[in-house]
Amino acid sequence: MSLALLSAREFAAWLTDRDYAPATVADARRTASAYLADRPRIDQLTGTGIAEWIAGQPVGEQRRTRYRTHLHRLSDYARATLPAEQLAALEDLTNPQARTLEDFLRWLRVTGAAPSTVKNRRSVVSAFLVDHPEFLTCTEEGIEAWLDGQRLSRTTRGNYRGHLRSLYRWADLENLSPSTHLTPRSGPGTATSVTAYGRGLVLVAVPAAWQRHVEAWIDWQSSAGRPDTTLYLREYHLRRFAAENLHLEPLAVTVDDLAAWLAAQNWAIETRRSYRTSLRSFYGWAHRTGRMDNDPSAQLPSIRPPRAVAKPAPHEVIIDALSRSDERTGLMIRLGAELGLRRGEIARAHTRDLTRDHAGHLSLTIAGKGGHQRRIPVTGDLARRLTEAAVYAGDAYLFPGNDDGHLSPAHVGKILSRVLDGRFTGHALRHRFATAVYAPTRDLFTTQTLLGHADPRTTRRYVELPPEALRRATASAAL
Repeated sequence: MSLALLSAREFAAWLTDRDYAPATVADARRTASAYLADRPRIDQLTGTGIAEWIAGQPVGEQRRTRYRTHLHRLSDYARATLPAEQLAALEDLTNPQARTLEDFLRWLRVTGAAPSTVKNRRSVVSAFLVDHPEFLTCTEEGIEAWLDGQRLSRTTRGNYRGHLRSLYRWADLENLSPSTHLTPRSGPGTATSVTAYGRGLVLVAVPAAWQRHVEAWIDWQSSAGRPDTTLYLREYHLRRFAAENLHLEPLAVTVDDLAAWLAAQNWAIETRRSYRTSLRSFYGWAHRTGRMDNDPSAQLPSIRPPRAVAKPAPHEVIIDALSRSDERTGLMIRLGAELGLRRGEIARAHTRDLTRDHAGHLSLTIAGKGGHQRRIPVTGDLARRLTEAAVYAGDAYLFPGNDDGHLSPAHVGKILSRVLDGRFTGHALRHRFATAVYAPTRDLFTTQTLLGHADPRTTRRYVELPPEALRRATASAAL
């Protein structure tokens, strides 16, 4: 392995140890490899040398900015790891803002802060320092004004404030003479898990330059009646992109920036498609509303999902789980396995969603993805069980909790995964329902309708064909 690749690999490991996002680490490693291949003396990094190298690269201005940021980090790495005798020719290129953040995070680690705490504080403090590089002179009123600009619930605002209090406490201990000392303020609930969208739905902080565009984009989507679940997912995706690309101006992003970030992620295909959809939505909106002259996301390649194999939870696993479950968990299992409900639909199931037709047949009305409704007939013992639960609960959610009155979808998912021994998820119950419905009818349209899918190709991925049907088919082809 060449010295350039070795140094780039060690540089990437150094960034990873400092909790940089995987996409940032991967991009920084590629940049360092290319630079060191041309200029292998890492102990002779200078601002002039970096500028000359960047000027010779056939890339746009946004990519040049990213190169500059990564190579300044490479300089920080060299200063932190090289022996003292090799530092003489090394120019100090550290951005004061970046140095403040690194020193603060180092203090957190030394004082025993949990990795999750370091990660959360890095996200909030880095966004704050972008907007307030001279943070030592920022007043408490200025901090409150910055918090006012974020899309935060009361409790998450308190959590952000706590992260900033930690920054100023560190500055005070380091004798940096901050002009403000944030006083603690209490708030209800678990601040790390509550946002305007509900409990357990976290949004990362972004600089003000991003914030105003994010809010306008969300309002635009909301005006079309998009459900909160869709709004949250889209906003979460865009905020993550912004938080991991703080050096980019939101309306100056190029297709290369988007492609490089997506390429660096280790995601499943469906997750990758979802993030791409969010980026297409934001930059398509920015273009159509005249904020940008072109849509950089329009040139992103389409992502085609591979043909997946259905993974229904086996009958014996479900029966065993039911035998070990209390009444509440047992009802969750049955709603997934016998009605095909998603975990979010189980969490939000309400007694008022149960109705009977003129013949007395029970149905459950579900508001699924995108706000689309479907009505699922309920029969047999499950109809009796739901009727009893509705009488007992009154006008209420079947699974009450702290997420707007019901359990959060994430909590329902954890309950189901735990009772299914961790081998299967709640979604495997939905696959089981699809397989069981299709087997006797061979009616894909009915199966699609009950599942609430917009595309029958999606339904096909949920259905496991009966082995005996496949055997009969291959037997008919025998010579």
